[in-house]
Amino acid sequence: NLQDDNIVSYWVDLLGYKAQKNSFLKLLAPDVATPMIILGGKGSGKTHILRYYSYLAQKIRASKSNISPLEQIKTEGFMSVYLELENFAFNRFSASIIQQNILNEWYYYYLNIILIESFLKQIVDLQRISSFNDFNMVEIQNLINEKFFSKIELDSIEDLLKIIKESHKAIDNKLSRISTGLEENFKGLEPLFNTSGHEFFNIVHVIMKSSTQLQNIRVIYLIDQLEDLSSDQQKYTNTLIRHSKHNETISLRFAGRLHAIKTVDTFSDKEKILNAEVEIKYLENFMIDENDSRKTHEDFSIRLCQNRLKNVLKEEISKDKIKLSFKENDWNETIKRIVKKHPESKDRFYFKELKNNLMKYSSQLGLSTAKIDLIIENLSYAEDPLIEKKNIYLLYQAGWSKNLDLVKISEEVSKSLKSFICGDTSKFHDTSTLKHIEDNLYYQLLKTYHLPVYHSGFSSILNYTILNPRSFINILNFMYEHCEFAEENLFYGEPVSCKVQNRAIREASEWFWTDVINDIENTFFTLITTATI
Repeated sequence: NLQDDNIVSYWVDLLGYKAQKNSFLKLLAPDVATPMIILGGKGSGKTHILRYYSYLAQKIRASKSNISPLEQIKTEGFMSVYLELENFAFNRFSASIIQQNILNEWYYYYLNIILIESFLKQIVDLQRISSFNDFNMVEIQNLINEKFFSKIELDSIEDLLKIIKESHKAIDNKLSRISTGLEENFKGLEPLFNTSGHEFFNIVHVIMKSSTQLQNIRVIYLIDQLEDLSSDQQKYTNTLIRHSKHNETISLRFAGRLHAIKTVDTFSDKEKILNAEVEIKYLENFMIDENDSRKTHEDFSIRLCQNRLKNVLKEEISKDKIKLSFKENDWNETIKRIVKKHPESKDRFYFKELKNNLMKYSSQLGLSTAKIDLIIENLSYAEDPLIEKKNIYLLYQAGWSKNLDLVKISEEVSKSLKSFICGDTSKFHDTSTLKHIEDNLYYQLLKTYHLPVYHSGFSSILNYTILNPRSFINILNFMYEHCEFAEENLFYGEPVSCKVQNRAIREASEWFWTDVINDIENTFFTLITTATI
């Protein structure tokens, strides 16, 4: 929902726009003729990327560089036509009393009209702002005479835009009258050209080639929200992909959610779009650095944050300041609380549970009460309950699971711990496995002693939001609101408390989860309804 100037101001590339290395421009590949479908999860940044490379954003970048939009377009080598499919209510072309094949014909025509109109609006705007008018109207007129059903005299591009707008308005009016029961069909509505054709290819191509200013410029259609089209409607977009024309001038880029593709069928003798005819890219895969995805995500997230703060507060905030603005969980404080409650190891819940288990299977294990007490004594380390949890884990893993002498194993665990504490070689305690499960054991302690579990720390926020920039921004938005309420400061003064962070992260998670579930339910309902019809 950002304004276009915010899209440009808040823009952050993976490794910088000028470097052209792993940048989002490479994702769109404007110089590649092959049609593309770009898929990504909710919040992965698809729409933001498309809008940044749209014509409106190109105009804003031109203004910031004190050049004309035409110069900006020439510098970038392309002009984008950005469309959000949800704005055109294509659902009006389904589930009607009119035969579906007739609706499909008008849908094909309607989409052509939209693609042409969007392009012509930008051409007229570009003419007005950049003050040029070198179009060869004879070439354009010849195409119109060849393709349009009625003879139309054109003096300018604006004349053609006016005719296309009128056709668009007439279809909208007819659809509204049909849906409200005032009319039953499209009777009286005349199309300008072949309803099953792809005339927008021809019109865009001839206009671009008829101008000396635009001859070497590529037109890229950035068509967002592919998931809003039904299966039948996607057959038409697939047909466009399968039989795209004038690839030296026009590139097609569709974008949608991960579930956006509902069919690969076309209307060309049951042909399907093939991998050679369309390139499918997954945004999440593009954003992962094969060498170090976490480092890439951390760098990208920090620069997102820095850029927002710079635009709003007009201040530079360092990378280290951002990372240190979120208090981490204090494990030592948790350990102290457990020790205070149960100073003696044998009184702690996890050792009582271990003793009950050993007593339960004492006959199979050959253990007396004295031996069980000795095992617990060997595993005890009163000043650190987390180490005791590790010792119990090692007993289960190294001895019990292999049906070995548990007393002997407990003695070896005790010796290993002493060596580990002294910094010497340790048989059990310096393994990667033990380090890997340390967090799990810690959270088991919290659960056992009914202590609060706080989601906090910048590293945790990064883990929760990897490959989803919107989630990262949302968490910080909620964080700011909760800091205001708790009279704490985000990025200023003391780090934000774990309690406030936890509230913000949970609220952001609940919002995202609810939104995703609604989206899934709507998609599922649409699929079921379509299948039933």
